[in-house]
Amino acid sequence: MPTNTDINIAVTLRLPRALERSFAVELFFHLFCIGMIFWGTKMAETERHLEETRRDAERQLEQARRSEEAADLAHDIRSPLAALDSAMEDVGGFPNASAS
Repeated sequence: MPTNTDINIAVTLRLPRALERSFAVELFFHLFCIGMIFWGTKMAETERHLEETRRDAERQLEQARRSEEAADLAHDIRSPLAALDSAMEDVGGFPNASAS
C-alpha cells in the first residue's frame, strides 16, 4: 500500500534548438558590443592621458628652454660688468691724475 509522501515534479521548458542557437548568437553579439564599448572607452582614456602627458612634457621643455635663455642672458650681462669691476679695482691702485 502506498504511503502518503510528497511528490516533487520538475518541469523543464526548452526552446526549440533554432531559437536556442539564435539566443546564444544574440547574447554573444551583445556581450561583444559591450566589450567593444568598454575597450573604446579605455582607449579614449589612454589617448587623453597620453595627450596630457605630452602637453606636460612640452611645457616642461619650454620652461627649461626659457630658464636656459635667462641664465645665458644673465651670464652675458654679468661678464662685461665683472670685467669692468675688475678694471675699476685695477685703476683704484693707480694715483689719481687729477689730484696732482
